[in-house]
Amino acid sequence: LRHGGTLKGWSDVQFTPIWTEDFANLLWKLIDMDATGTIHVTGATACSKYDFLVQMAYALGIEQPDIERFYYSETTTKAPRPAKPTLNCDKLRWQYGLKPPLLYDQLEKLCKQYKLATA
Repeated sequence: LRHGGTLKGWSDVQFTPIWTEDFANLLWKLIDMDATGTIHVTGATACSKYDFLVQMAYALGIEQPDIERFYYSETTTKAPRPAKPTLNCDKLRWQYGLKPPLLYDQLEKLCKQYKLATA
């Protein structure tokens, strides 16, 4: 994006992204608590791939990113996908008292690491 490239992001499919470092931290906390059963560990913010790319660009300081809306429903892919494959983290929150990270907070941490790595 910084060098004039264009990205496309599906705007009709949502997901709940989580940064691997946040995922690992939550997983270790669950292990320490001897958690059992099925527990969904995802980010707290559901968004489309398009919205994710826009937020990532803004977090990196790219004010007018060249990101095009793309519609999964108009593609011909071999693997069908549901429109909203998001997960419910209520058990993580209420039974174990852990907060799924917000997208903005994850992107802020990711960008800090990126800036340190490219400085």
